Amino acid sequence: MKNIIIVCLFLVSCASIQTLDGGDKDQVPPRVLNSIPDSATLGVTKTTFIFNFDEYIKTTKVKDLLIISPGQKINPIVSVKGKKLTIKLQDTLIPNTTYTFQFNGCIVDNNESNPLNDYNFIFSTGTYLDSLTSEGTVIDIVSNKPCTDCNVHLYTDFNDSMVLTDKPYYLTKTNDKGEFTFYNLPNDSFNQISIKDENKNLKLDPGEYISLSRTTKSIHSKRDTLYVFPTLDKLK
Repeated sequence: MKNIIIVCLFLVSCASIQTLDGGDKDQVPPRVLNSIPDSATLGVTKTTFIFNFDEYIKTTKVKDLLIISPGQKINPIVSVKGKKLTIKLQDTLIPNTTYTFQFNGCIVDNNESNPLNDYNFIFSTGTYLDSLTSEGTVIDIVSNKPCTDCNVHLYTDFNDSMVLTDKPYYLTKTNDKGEFTFYNLPNDSFNQISIKDENKNLKLDPGEYISLSRTTKSIHSKRDTLYVFPTLDKLK
């Protein structure tokens, strides 16, 4: 018995505590494994969309970052359960229309909050996908520098007062160079307006900056539509 006790004490005294090496920090964003329906599906009639990811996820700043075009009058219901994201549109789908979901970092992984930035989901309620694009740059008149994180709105109504009362039909945001691009647009004319949307309500409010279109804009193709927005003027 005495020998057994001595051995046990010796083993305990030799034990040491070491920091576990977890390896390199995870910097990989979550990846979409599949969606229901698939991206680029035609003839969509259901308003619920499911995305399955390769890891556990969570949402952040959904109202600010998630862009659905054409714009929604009622905010969609977005929910997460484990590795599954569900987006349920509350607006009625428009016939013969191409829709796009831009996640813009509103989906992150659970552990390191790595954002999913470069993922767009598209579908059509008609028999084809619209494929035209429009791009440009927004300049801030005060600083004469690119307007970063500015909204760029497209309206089918050419009354400039629409920016005061209605959400845009199509929406995108500028990057750190003030550049923007619209994808999957129909061949149509739009009223183009850019604003610094400080309160994130998708409308123009007193004190925010605005750029109004000088003429109507007809979307033809990417190579024909590069332009510099009129510089932003302070709303009185």
